[in-house]
Amino acid sequence: MAAAKLSPVWDNYCLKSTMVDYTSPDGTPYALGNSVIERIVGNGTVAASSCIACHVYASFGANGTTNPAAQAMLPYNPTGRPIPAVLDGSVQFDFMWGVLLAPPPPKAQ
Repeated sequence: MAAAKLSPVWDNYCLKSTMVDYTSPDGTPYALGNSVIERIVGNGTVAASSCIACHVYASFGANGTTNPAAQAMLPYNPTGRPIPAVLDGSVQFDFMWGVLLAPPPPKAQ
């Protein structure tokens, strides 16, 4: 990390795996979950999680807030291909739940 001149925030980063599709060619949903994140959010197990099938629902509606239908998908620990109707009227936020749902910065005093 130092040789790449990356910020120290990346010192403990460890990519465990990568997903590039929702299902195998026969339609079986791929499962891949982060062993830390899945335990924090508590809505599933690593063996029954799909990074991209959850993050695809990161979206916002016309008023700039998270689409309630998309946010409602999270407790169901989605896997497989996305459900298009859930994203109707939304703009996808490039898989970034963390940015979309992060608390606002504290106001300056």
